[in-house]
Amino acid sequence: MVSSTRAIAHPTFLRYPFRLGIASGDPSPDGFVIWTRLAPDPFAEDYGMPMQAVEVGYQVAEDRGFQTIVRQGTALARPELGHSVHVEL
Repeated sequence: MVSSTRAIAHPTFLRYPFRLGIASGDPSPDGFVIWTRLAPDPFAEDYGMPMQAVEVGYQVAEDRGFQTIVRQGTALARPELGHSVHVEL
């Protein structure tokens, strides 16, 4: 049996990996979408990313200090999607 799942990379970033920002949008009465793209070197051909998927953790809090976390989880930033992540919350 052959698995179609690629290995997950666990890179150590020398630069902030969210250099293109983190955004939220598409609000609805019961949720929204958060989006980001990992690109520690946005001007490099590979954006400074490995050719494997990278796990990205996220948290949503009720307060700026993140003392009251209301949602958290992980998503995969896949190379075939430019290491972008879209999470519907």
